[in-house]
Amino acid sequence: MVGAQVEHVISILLVTLVSAAVVNAYQRDGLTGLRKKGEFIEAFKRRLPGRAKQGATALILVQIENWHALANSNKAIANRAMKDLATALLRAPVPHEMAARFEADAIILWKRCADDDAALKHHLELLQQRASECLAAKRLTAKIGAVRMGASADKAIRHVILATDRAALQASKIQICDAAFEAWLDMQARLKTRIETAVEQDLLVVLHQPIVDMISGKIAGTEALLRLRAEDGSFVSPVQFIPLAEQSGAIDEIGAHVLRTAARDNQMMRAAGLPSDLFISVNVAPPQIHAWSQLDAAVADALKSDTPLKLEVTESSAAQDESMHDKLVSLRDKGAKLAIDDFGTGYSSLERLGDMPFDTVKIDIAFTRKIATDAGFAMIDAIVRMATASGKDVIIEGIETAEQHALALKAGIRLGQGYHFGKPASVSDLITARAEGLPRQIRSHF
Repeated sequence: MVGAQVEHVISILLVTLVSAAVVNAYQRDGLTGLRKKGEFIEAFKRRLPGRAKQGATALILVQIENWHALANSNKAIANRAMKDLATALLRAPVPHEMAARFEADAIILWKRCADDDAALKHHLELLQQRASECLAAKRLTAKIGAVRMGASADKAIRHVILATDRAALQASKIQICDAAFEAWLDMQARLKTRIETAVEQDLLVVLHQPIVDMISGKIAGTEALLRLRAEDGSFVSPVQFIPLAEQSGAIDEIGAHVLRTAARDNQMMRAAGLPSDLFISVNVAPPQIHAWSQLDAAVADALKSDTPLKLEVTESSAAQDESMHDKLVSLRDKGAKLAIDDFGTGYSSLERLGDMPFDTVKIDIAFTRKIATDAGFAMIDAIVRMATASGKDVIIEGIETAEQHALALKAGIRLGQGYHFGKPASVSDLITARAEGLPRQIRSHF
Protein backbone atom coordinates (compact mmCIF):
# COMPACT_ATOMS: atom_id res chain seq x y z
CA MET A 1 0.00 0.00 0.00
CA VAL A 2 2.79 2.34 0.96
CA GLY A 3 4.64 1.48 -2.23
CA ALA A 4 1.54 2.27 -4.29
CA GLN A 5 1.15 5.62 -2.52
CA VAL A 6 4.79 6.47 -3.18
CA GLU A 7 4.43 5.59 -6.84
CA HIS A 8 1.30 7.75 -6.99
CA VAL A 9 3.11 10.69 -5.42
CA ILE A 10 6.06 10.23 -7.79
CA SER A 11 3.76 10.10 -10.81
CA ILE A 12 2.09 13.33 -9.68
CA LEU A 13 5.50 14.99 -9.25
CA LEU A 14 6.60 13.83 -12.69
CA VAL A 15 3.41 15.12 -14.29
CA THR A 16 3.86 18.41 -12.45
CA LEU A 17 7.49 18.72 -13.54
CA VAL A 18 6.69 17.87 -17.15
CA SER A 19 3.78 20.33 -17.16
CA ALA A 20 6.01 23.02 -15.69
CA ALA A 21 8.64 22.32 -18.35
CA VAL A 22 6.04 22.55 -21.11
CA VAL A 23 4.68 25.82 -19.74
CA ASN A 24 8.20 27.19 -19.31
CA ALA A 25 9.10 26.27 -22.91
CA TYR A 26 5.94 27.95 -24.11
CA GLN A 27 6.57 31.14 -22.14
CA ARG A 28 10.36 31.35 -22.64
CA ASP A 29 12.39 32.29 -25.69
CA GLY A 30 14.45 29.31 -26.80
CA LEU A 31 17.55 31.34 -27.66
CA THR A 32 17.91 33.70 -24.69
CA GLY A 33 15.86 31.92 -22.03
CA LEU A 34 13.97 35.16 -21.41
CA ARG A 35 10.21 35.55 -21.31
CA LYS A 36 8.42 35.85 -24.62
CA LYS A 37 6.80 39.13 -25.62
CA GLY A 38 3.18 38.17 -25.02
CA GLU A 39 3.83 36.65 -21.61
CA PHE A 40 5.90 39.69 -20.59
CA ILE A 41 3.17 42.15 -21.57
CA GLU A 42 0.51 40.16 -19.74
CA ALA A 43 2.59 39.92 -16.55
CA PHE A 44 3.67 43.57 -16.83
CA LYS A 45 0.08 44.80 -17.01
CA ARG A 46 -0.91 42.57 -14.14
CA ARG A 47 1.93 43.57 -11.80
CA LEU A 48 2.34 47.27 -12.63
CA PRO A 49 -0.45 48.71 -10.43
CA GLY A 50 0.95 47.16 -7.24
CA ARG A 51 4.60 47.74 -8.15
CA ALA A 52 4.06 51.45 -8.97
CA LYS A 53 3.33 52.15 -5.29
CA GLN A 54 6.61 50.63 -4.09
CA GLY A 55 9.12 52.85 -5.89
CA ALA A 56 10.33 54.20 -9.20
CA THR A 57 10.75 51.82 -12.12
CA ALA A 58 11.50 52.27 -15.80
CA LEU A 59 10.78 50.32 -18.95
CA ILE A 60 13.90 49.98 -21.12
CA LEU A 61 14.07 48.62 -24.68
CA VAL A 62 17.43 47.65 -26.19
CA GLN A 63 17.36 46.95 -29.93
CA ILE A 64 20.20 45.72 -32.15
CA GLU A 65 20.45 47.85 -35.29
CA ASN A 66 20.66 45.97 -38.62
CA TRP A 67 20.18 42.63 -36.86
CA HIS A 68 17.72 41.38 -39.49
CA ALA A 69 20.13 42.14 -42.33
CA LEU A 70 22.84 40.16 -40.56
CA ALA A 71 20.39 37.33 -39.84
CA ASN A 72 19.63 37.05 -43.56
CA SER A 73 23.31 36.57 -44.38
CA ASN A 74 24.41 34.63 -41.29
CA LYS A 75 21.70 33.53 -38.87
CA ALA A 76 24.17 31.81 -36.51
CA ILE A 77 26.18 34.99 -35.92
CA ALA A 78 23.01 37.05 -35.52
CA ASN A 79 21.65 34.62 -32.93
CA ARG A 80 24.96 34.63 -31.06
CA ALA A 81 24.82 38.43 -30.96
CA MET A 82 21.33 38.34 -29.46
CA LYS A 83 22.29 35.71 -26.89
CA ASP A 84 25.41 37.65 -25.89
CA LEU A 85 23.39 40.84 -25.55
CA ALA A 86 20.86 39.17 -23.27
CA THR A 87 23.65 37.87 -21.05
CA ALA A 88 25.38 41.26 -20.90
CA LEU A 89 22.20 43.16 -20.05
CA LEU A 90 21.14 40.79 -17.29
CA ARG A 91 24.56 41.03 -15.64
CA ALA A 92 24.38 44.83 -15.45
CA PRO A 93 23.86 46.45 -12.02
CA VAL A 94 20.39 47.40 -10.77
CA PRO A 95 18.00 44.45 -10.44
CA HIS A 96 15.31 43.96 -13.05
CA GLU A 97 11.70 43.16 -12.25
CA MET A 98 11.25 41.31 -15.54
CA ALA A 99 13.02 40.85 -18.86
CA ALA A 100 11.92 39.49 -22.21
CA ARG A 101 12.93 39.06 -25.80
CA PHE A 102 10.51 41.66 -27.09
CA GLU A 103 11.24 41.24 -30.79
CA ALA A 104 13.69 39.12 -32.75
CA ASP A 105 16.20 41.97 -32.48
CA ALA A 106 15.19 43.55 -29.14
CA ILE A 107 15.19 42.90 -25.40
CA ILE A 108 12.93 44.71 -22.96
CA LEU A 109 13.75 45.27 -19.29
CA TRP A 110 11.53 46.45 -16.47
CA LYS A 111 13.96 47.77 -13.89
CA ARG A 112 14.11 49.72 -10.67
CA CYS A 113 15.51 53.21 -11.14
CA ALA A 114 16.23 56.40 -9.23
CA ASP A 115 13.80 59.31 -9.40
CA ASP A 116 16.11 61.69 -11.30
CA ASP A 117 16.88 61.63 -15.02
CA ALA A 118 20.64 61.90 -14.45
CA ALA A 119 20.74 58.58 -12.60
CA LEU A 120 18.55 56.91 -15.24
CA LYS A 121 20.72 58.27 -18.04
CA HIS A 122 23.83 56.99 -16.27
CA HIS A 123 22.33 53.52 -16.06
CA LEU A 124 21.36 53.60 -19.74
CA GLU A 125 24.89 54.61 -20.64
CA LEU A 126 26.14 51.62 -18.68
CA LEU A 127 23.77 49.34 -20.58
CA GLN A 128 24.95 50.90 -23.84
CA GLN A 129 28.55 50.22 -22.86
CA ARG A 130 27.76 46.57 -22.07
CA ALA A 131 25.90 46.23 -25.38
CA SER A 132 28.76 47.80 -27.34
CA GLU A 133 31.30 45.47 -25.75
CA CYS A 134 29.46 42.33 -26.83
CA LEU A 135 28.34 43.57 -30.27
CA ALA A 136 31.42 45.40 -31.54
CA ALA A 137 33.14 42.28 -32.85
CA LYS A 138 30.08 41.56 -35.00
CA ARG A 139 29.99 45.15 -36.33
CA LEU A 140 26.63 45.77 -34.70
CA THR A 141 25.32 48.61 -32.55
CA ALA A 142 22.38 48.96 -30.18
CA LYS A 143 19.88 51.75 -29.59
CA ILE A 144 18.10 52.20 -26.27
CA GLY A 145 14.81 53.82 -25.32
CA ALA A 146 13.48 54.29 -21.79
CA VAL A 147 10.31 55.56 -20.16
CA ARG A 148 9.55 56.13 -16.48
CA MET A 149 6.55 54.22 -15.29
CA GLY A 150 3.20 55.91 -14.86
CA ALA A 151 -0.18 54.33 -14.41
CA SER A 152 -0.68 53.12 -18.01
CA ALA A 153 1.13 49.97 -19.14
CA ASP A 154 -0.09 50.36 -22.73
CA LYS A 155 1.19 53.94 -22.93
CA ALA A 156 4.55 52.93 -21.46
CA ILE A 157 5.03 50.15 -24.01
CA ARG A 158 3.98 52.40 -26.87
CA HIS A 159 6.28 55.22 -25.78
CA VAL A 160 9.32 53.05 -25.11
CA ILE A 161 9.07 51.73 -28.69
CA LEU A 162 8.87 55.29 -30.03
CA ALA A 163 11.77 56.38 -27.83
CA THR A 164 13.89 53.50 -29.13
CA ASP A 165 13.12 54.46 -32.73
CA ARG A 166 14.11 58.03 -31.91
CA ALA A 167 17.33 56.86 -30.24
CA ALA A 168 18.69 55.90 -33.67
CA LEU A 169 19.04 59.63 -34.42
CA GLN A 170 20.95 60.44 -31.24
CA ALA A 171 24.75 60.36 -31.10
CA SER A 172 24.55 58.33 -27.89
CA LYS A 173 21.88 56.00 -29.36
CA ILE A 174 19.89 56.67 -26.16
CA GLN A 175 16.49 58.36 -25.81
CA ILE A 176 14.60 58.94 -22.55
CA CYS A 177 10.91 59.75 -22.77
CA ASP A 178 11.16 63.10 -20.96
CA ALA A 179 9.25 66.39 -21.35
CA ALA A 180 11.14 67.30 -24.53
CA PHE A 181 10.37 63.92 -26.03
CA GLU A 182 6.67 64.26 -25.12
CA ALA A 183 6.64 67.62 -26.95
CA TRP A 184 8.24 65.95 -29.96
CA LEU A 185 5.54 63.27 -29.89
CA ASP A 186 2.85 65.97 -29.97
CA MET A 187 4.54 67.56 -32.98
CA GLN A 188 4.72 64.16 -34.68
CA ALA A 189 1.00 63.63 -34.09
CA ARG A 190 0.19 66.93 -35.81
CA LEU A 191 2.53 66.08 -38.67
CA LYS A 192 0.93 62.66 -39.05
CA THR A 193 -2.49 64.29 -39.43
CA ARG A 194 -1.06 66.55 -42.13
CA ILE A 195 0.50 63.60 -43.94
CA GLU A 196 -2.77 61.65 -44.00
CA THR A 197 -4.49 64.50 -45.88
CA ALA A 198 -1.47 65.55 -47.97
CA VAL A 199 -2.70 64.22 -51.33
CA GLU A 200 -6.24 65.48 -50.84
CA GLN A 201 -5.11 68.96 -49.77
CA ASP A 202 -2.35 69.24 -52.40
CA LEU A 203 0.42 69.56 -49.83
CA LEU A 204 2.95 67.45 -51.74
CA VAL A 205 5.60 68.86 -54.07
CA VAL A 206 7.77 66.77 -56.41
CA LEU A 207 11.16 68.25 -57.27
CA HIS A 208 13.73 66.84 -59.67
CA GLN A 209 17.49 66.58 -59.21
CA PRO A 210 19.51 66.10 -62.41
CA ILE A 211 21.47 62.89 -62.96
CA VAL A 212 24.25 63.81 -65.35
CA ASP A 213 26.45 61.99 -67.84
CA MET A 214 29.74 63.09 -66.31
CA ILE A 215 31.66 62.55 -69.57
CA SER A 216 29.44 64.50 -71.98
CA GLY A 217 28.06 66.86 -69.35
CA LYS A 218 24.51 66.28 -70.56
CA ILE A 219 21.53 65.39 -68.40
CA ALA A 220 20.64 61.69 -68.52
CA GLY A 221 17.75 61.62 -66.07
CA THR A 222 16.33 63.05 -62.89
CA GLU A 223 15.46 61.72 -59.46
CA ALA A 224 11.99 62.68 -58.26
CA LEU A 225 12.28 63.96 -54.69
CA LEU A 226 9.20 64.38 -52.54
CA ARG A 227 8.60 67.37 -50.28
CA LEU A 228 5.72 68.13 -47.88
CA ARG A 229 4.58 71.68 -47.26
CA ALA A 230 4.51 72.70 -43.61
CA GLU A 231 1.89 74.99 -42.11
CA ASP A 232 4.18 78.02 -42.64
CA GLY A 233 4.78 77.15 -46.30
CA SER A 234 8.29 75.77 -45.81
CA PHE A 235 9.21 72.19 -46.66
CA VAL A 236 9.26 69.38 -44.10
CA SER A 237 12.32 67.16 -44.41
CA PRO A 238 11.59 63.70 -45.89
CA VAL A 239 13.59 62.28 -42.98
CA GLN A 240 10.77 63.52 -40.74
CA PHE A 241 7.65 62.66 -42.69
CA ILE A 242 8.46 59.55 -44.76
CA PRO A 243 8.79 57.22 -41.71
CA LEU A 244 5.46 58.56 -40.41
CA ALA A 245 3.85 58.02 -43.78
CA GLU A 246 5.10 54.44 -43.77
CA GLN A 247 3.85 53.80 -40.25
CA SER A 248 0.40 55.24 -40.93
CA GLY A 249 -0.07 53.48 -44.28
CA ALA A 250 -0.37 56.82 -46.09
CA ILE A 251 2.80 55.97 -48.04
CA ASP A 252 0.78 53.81 -50.46
CA GLU A 253 -1.37 56.71 -51.66
CA ILE A 254 1.52 59.18 -51.48
CA GLY A 255 3.80 56.86 -53.41
CA ALA A 256 1.22 56.36 -56.15
CA HIS A 257 0.78 60.15 -56.33
CA VAL A 258 4.54 60.64 -56.74
CA LEU A 259 4.69 58.09 -59.56
CA ARG A 260 1.78 59.76 -61.38
CA THR A 261 3.37 63.19 -60.94
CA ALA A 262 6.81 61.99 -61.99
CA ALA A 263 5.42 60.41 -65.17
CA ARG A 264 3.52 63.62 -66.00
CA ASP A 265 6.62 65.74 -65.36
CA ASN A 266 8.73 63.46 -67.53
CA GLN A 267 6.29 63.91 -70.41
CA MET A 268 6.40 67.70 -69.93
CA MET A 269 10.21 67.73 -70.00
CA ARG A 270 10.39 65.64 -73.14
CA ALA A 271 7.69 67.75 -74.81
CA ALA A 272 9.79 70.84 -74.02
CA GLY A 273 12.72 69.37 -75.95
CA LEU A 274 14.68 67.52 -73.31
CA PRO A 275 16.15 64.16 -74.43
CA SER A 276 13.51 61.61 -75.38
CA ASP A 277 15.30 58.91 -73.40
CA LEU A 278 15.51 61.04 -70.24
CA PHE A 279 14.79 58.59 -67.43
CA ILE A 280 13.17 59.40 -64.12
CA SER A 281 14.02 57.71 -60.81
CA VAL A 282 11.40 57.33 -58.09
CA ASN A 283 12.07 56.04 -54.58
CA VAL A 284 9.88 53.14 -53.49
CA ALA A 285 9.43 52.27 -49.81
CA PRO A 286 9.15 48.63 -48.62
CA PRO A 287 5.53 49.10 -47.39
CA GLN A 288 4.53 50.11 -50.94
CA ILE A 289 5.96 46.87 -52.28
CA HIS A 290 4.22 44.79 -49.62
CA ALA A 291 0.85 46.56 -50.13
CA TRP A 292 1.49 46.11 -53.86
CA SER A 293 -1.84 46.96 -55.55
CA GLN A 294 -1.42 50.76 -55.71
CA LEU A 295 2.25 50.50 -56.61
CA ASP A 296 1.61 47.90 -59.30
CA ALA A 297 -1.15 50.01 -60.88
CA ALA A 298 0.82 53.28 -60.67
CA VAL A 299 3.91 51.70 -62.26
CA ALA A 300 1.78 50.19 -65.04
CA ASP A 301 0.17 53.60 -65.75
CA ALA A 302 3.56 55.32 -65.85
CA LEU A 303 4.94 52.76 -68.28
CA LYS A 304 1.87 53.12 -70.53
CA SER A 305 2.89 56.74 -71.08
CA ASP A 306 6.32 55.54 -72.26
CA THR A 307 8.05 56.98 -69.20
CA PRO A 308 11.59 55.56 -68.86
CA LEU A 309 11.06 54.65 -65.22
CA LYS A 310 13.72 53.64 -62.70
CA LEU A 311 12.54 52.52 -59.24
CA GLU A 312 14.95 52.93 -56.33
CA VAL A 313 14.89 50.57 -53.34
CA THR A 314 17.33 50.96 -50.44
CA GLU A 315 19.93 48.25 -49.96
CA SER A 316 19.04 47.76 -46.30
CA SER A 317 15.39 46.97 -47.05
CA ALA A 318 16.26 44.70 -49.98
CA ALA A 319 18.81 42.82 -47.89
CA GLN A 320 16.50 42.42 -44.90
CA ASP A 321 13.43 41.27 -46.79
CA GLU A 322 13.90 38.49 -49.30
CA SER A 323 10.12 38.33 -49.83
CA MET A 324 10.49 41.44 -52.01
CA HIS A 325 12.42 39.57 -54.67
CA ASP A 326 9.52 38.22 -56.73
CA LYS A 327 7.65 41.53 -56.69
CA LEU A 328 10.74 43.43 -57.75
CA VAL A 329 11.20 40.96 -60.60
CA SER A 330 7.55 41.53 -61.57
CA LEU A 331 8.12 45.30 -61.73
CA ARG A 332 11.20 44.80 -63.88
CA ASP A 333 9.31 42.42 -66.17
CA LYS A 334 6.73 45.16 -66.73
CA GLY A 335 9.49 47.38 -68.11
CA ALA A 336 10.68 49.39 -65.11
CA LYS A 337 14.38 49.55 -64.35
CA LEU A 338 15.45 48.88 -60.75
CA ALA A 339 18.17 50.63 -58.77
CA ILE A 340 19.61 49.58 -55.42
CA ASP A 341 19.91 52.82 -53.47
CA ASP A 342 22.49 53.74 -50.81
CA PHE A 343 24.63 50.79 -51.82
CA GLY A 344 27.40 49.94 -49.37
CA THR A 345 25.55 50.97 -46.21
CA GLY A 346 23.68 47.71 -45.58
CA TYR A 347 24.60 44.08 -45.03
CA SER A 348 24.15 42.59 -48.47
CA SER A 349 27.51 41.09 -49.35
CA LEU A 350 29.31 42.04 -52.53
CA GLU A 351 29.10 38.51 -53.92
CA ARG A 352 25.29 38.60 -53.64
CA LEU A 353 24.98 41.63 -55.90
CA GLY A 354 24.81 39.52 -59.05
CA ASP A 355 21.79 37.65 -57.68
CA MET A 356 19.77 40.78 -56.92
CA PRO A 357 17.16 41.85 -59.51
CA PHE A 358 18.66 45.32 -60.00
CA ASP A 359 19.90 47.09 -63.11
CA THR A 360 21.68 49.97 -61.38
CA VAL A 361 23.81 50.43 -58.27
CA LYS A 362 23.71 53.87 -56.60
CA ILE A 363 26.80 54.52 -54.52
CA ASP A 364 25.88 56.22 -51.27
CA ILE A 365 27.02 59.75 -50.45
CA ALA A 366 28.91 58.41 -47.42
CA PHE A 367 31.41 56.82 -49.83
CA THR A 368 31.49 59.88 -52.10
CA ARG A 369 32.61 62.05 -49.20
CA LYS A 370 35.65 59.79 -48.73
CA ILE A 371 36.51 59.43 -52.42
CA ALA A 372 39.55 61.72 -52.09
CA THR A 373 41.18 59.31 -49.63
CA ASP A 374 43.06 56.22 -50.76
CA ALA A 375 40.80 53.89 -48.78
CA GLY A 376 37.64 55.65 -49.95
CA PHE A 377 38.65 55.54 -53.61
CA ALA A 378 39.63 51.88 -53.31
CA MET A 379 36.21 51.01 -51.90
CA ILE A 380 34.39 52.84 -54.70
CA ASP A 381 36.68 51.26 -57.29
CA ALA A 382 35.85 47.80 -55.90
CA ILE A 383 32.10 48.49 -56.01
CA VAL A 384 32.32 49.73 -59.61
CA ARG A 385 34.33 46.72 -60.75
CA MET A 386 31.98 44.31 -59.06
CA ALA A 387 28.85 46.07 -60.36
CA THR A 388 30.24 46.15 -63.89
CA ALA A 389 31.09 42.46 -63.72
CA SER A 390 27.49 41.83 -62.66
CA GLY A 391 26.18 43.74 -65.68
CA LYS A 392 24.87 46.69 -63.69
CA ASP A 393 25.12 50.42 -64.31
CA VAL A 394 26.52 52.71 -61.60
CA ILE A 395 25.33 56.11 -60.38
CA ILE A 396 27.30 57.97 -57.74
CA GLU A 397 25.40 60.28 -55.39
CA GLY A 398 26.56 63.36 -53.53
CA ILE A 399 29.03 64.85 -56.03
CA GLU A 400 29.60 68.34 -54.66
CA THR A 401 33.04 69.35 -55.94
CA ALA A 402 35.08 69.27 -59.14
CA GLU A 403 37.59 66.99 -57.39
CA GLN A 404 34.91 64.42 -56.56
CA HIS A 405 33.67 64.65 -60.16
CA ALA A 406 37.17 63.94 -61.52
CA LEU A 407 37.79 61.05 -59.13
CA ALA A 408 34.40 59.49 -59.93
CA LEU A 409 35.34 59.54 -63.62
CA LYS A 410 38.72 58.02 -62.75
CA ALA A 411 36.87 55.17 -61.01
CA GLY A 412 34.99 54.50 -64.25
CA ILE A 413 31.61 55.95 -63.22
CA ARG A 414 29.66 57.69 -65.96
CA LEU A 415 26.49 58.91 -64.21
CA GLY A 416 26.62 61.32 -61.27
CA GLN A 417 24.20 63.22 -59.08
CA GLY A 418 24.77 66.01 -56.57
CA TYR A 419 24.88 69.75 -55.95
CA HIS A 420 27.89 70.06 -58.26
CA PHE A 421 25.50 69.34 -61.14
CA GLY A 422 22.27 70.80 -59.82
CA LYS A 423 20.02 71.09 -56.80
CA PRO A 424 16.45 69.72 -56.77
CA ALA A 425 14.17 71.96 -58.83
CA SER A 426 10.59 72.01 -60.04
CA VAL A 427 9.81 70.69 -63.50
CA SER A 428 9.00 74.22 -64.67
CA ASP A 429 12.41 75.44 -63.46
CA LEU A 430 14.13 72.62 -65.33
CA ILE A 431 12.28 73.51 -68.53
CA THR A 432 13.05 77.20 -68.00
CA ALA A 433 16.71 76.35 -67.47
CA ARG A 434 16.82 74.82 -70.91
CA ALA A 435 14.77 77.50 -72.63
CA GLU A 436 16.32 80.58 -71.00
CA GLY A 437 19.65 79.36 -69.69
CA LEU A 438 18.69 79.74 -66.03
CA PRO A 439 19.73 78.87 -63.42
CA ARG A 440 23.43 78.59 -64.30
CA GLN A 441 23.97 75.59 -62.02
CA ILE A 442 21.64 73.50 -64.19
CA ARG A 443 22.02 75.23 -67.57
CA SER A 444 25.18 73.52 -68.84
CA HIS A 445 23.74 70.03 -68.40
CA PHE A 446 21.06 70.27 -71.12
